[in-house]
Amino acid sequence: MQRLLNLSSKGKGKGKGPEGTGSSAATVVQLNVGGTPFTTSLGTLWRAGEESRLAEMFASGGDMPKDDDGRFFIDRDGAQFGLILNFLRDGDAAFPAPDSADWVSLRREVDYYGLEEMMLRMDEVEEAALEGGESAEGGGGGESGRHKALSDAAVPPPSKDMSEQERAERAELESIAKLKADLDTRAQEIERRLIDGSLDGTMDERSKDMLTLELRKVQLEKDRADIRQKGKGRDLIYNLLIVGVTGTGKSSSLNTLLDQQACQVSGAQAQGTRGCVLRDASLDPDHFVSYIDTQGLGADTSISDTELLSQIMISTESILKMGIINNILISFDVNARTTPAMMANQLTLIELFSELRRSCFLVFTKWNTNAVQVEWNKPLRDWVRKWKRARTEEEITEDPPSYEAMYKAYCRYVIEALANEMDGGAFSKMGTFLAFFEARVLWMYNLDGIQLEDKEEDSLDPYISRLYHHYRNKALDTLDRGSTKIVTDDLTFLREDEATMRTVAAQLIRNRDEKIYQLEQVGREARKRREMKRIFDNMASDTTSRIRDHDFRTHSSYTNKIAALAGFVRTVATAGCVIS
Repeated sequence: MQRLLNLSSKGKGKGKGPEGTGSSAATVVQLNVGGTPFTTSLGTLWRAGEESRLAEMFASGGDMPKDDDGRFFIDRDGAQFGLILNFLRDGDAAFPAPDSADWVSLRREVDYYGLEEMMLRMDEVEEAALEGGESAEGGGGGESGRHKALSDAAVPPPSKDMSEQERAERAELESIAKLKADLDTRAQEIERRLIDGSLDGTMDERSKDMLTLELRKVQLEKDRADIRQKGKGRDLIYNLLIVGVTGTGKSSSLNTLLDQQACQVSGAQAQGTRGCVLRDASLDPDHFVSYIDTQGLGADTSISDTELLSQIMISTESILKMGIINNILISFDVNARTTPAMMANQLTLIELFSELRRSCFLVFTKWNTNAVQVEWNKPLRDWVRKWKRARTEEEITEDPPSYEAMYKAYCRYVIEALANEMDGGAFSKMGTFLAFFEARVLWMYNLDGIQLEDKEEDSLDPYISRLYHHYRNKALDTLDRGSTKIVTDDLTFLREDEATMRTVAAQLIRNRDEKIYQLEQVGREARKRREMKRIFDNMASDTTSRIRDHDFRTHSSYTNKIAALAGFVRTVATAGCVIS
């Protein structure tokens, strides 16, 4: 394999670079490391040592990638690279504390670049910090300095006075620290294989995709370990995954539940969430949540199998790495038109999560806008008119409209607007969508940008503050009552290879398209339209009662009735998962 940089002793003479290049040590090199620009010289980079990966990155005949400004691009942590350059320049650096997260990150980067001298210096710093107390306990067969730094991080020292509970907590933290060290090693090995395979041209695209997916899984597992570490002494009460069409209030709804601006919200032009990251947040001193905010599906076109494949890869690998899943939130903008593309994408999501149905919640959003209040949300409009001029929350003596009151009003509106010959297909799709969730619905009161600023300044109008806190508390209560904890290790939801996922995506699209066609046929036949209206009417009445009674048990009768009417069989999707 042709390396990117292969320094030899001949190439380290005065003013000469790698063998055969004639490069000068004084040659200025412009770098872009993970988005951070650096300027250095070839001589500084040569000090990394001829066996280091950093030295290999400028070999004769090598083809280093460049950014738009012509700088050599290295896809690594730019924050740590500056300290590495300082060490190469001066032979030492201002290292972070050995028990800090920065130390662990720096050690990972030093390992990646293969900087032997810097590794030795970090070992010296680490030993000095440990004061020689525990360094000899493990004997010759103990952990390496790198793993020791990681395993000691955030782990309290042992004590004879420790209780059994404290010893158990320390053992758990040691286990987590070791796991994180092993995951770091796995990630570095995968990254090395990706780089080497790309440079020598021996790796095909499928192999790259497989390794990239494996790397993403390792990163999510590291995130999960971080959450376990941070959650020590607190109860994990929710594992949240939110999905939906772009712009339907996914991130805003998560921010409302968390009562903090943790997720990026999209705007008129700016995209909000990109990709998928597993994070955690505190609800109070005793409870925390882990959550995944996903990139939205396309709003203007029906999702393709390629786009669905990406969504599957993001969502399912995240679910598996959460350990348990008890809340899958699917956002739905009631202020948006029920276009064929929008309904197709919503039906795709319920097809995707069909066998996790008992953990799925429908999140109604944008039902508090002025337009919606005028159009159908009379319960909210009447309440707002009554209490809008209240000077304090204490003056408001009446709770905002109940979940069941607004659900009843919304279903009545859907029947009046869509149960006709022209919109019969959309009506059938909406009935199928609502029947999937039954009573597992959340009405999320999301604040706009100005209201968020007012909230931060504690100057939110009293009636808005009452609405926000009332519906947030109601949402958390509904999640508590309606959640079903599913251990993700029990799921067979998809396989890890990209080829299988592509097959699954194509099958889901076919299933969705077939059902959409059959639902549209329902709207074209007068008899079936009347029957659909009767099913929808009964479902709306029954679901309203169950919402009021907090009855979240799964009743599939309406889903089955719609399926029978449309002509498709409501069975376990072969592309889905099985819950044991």
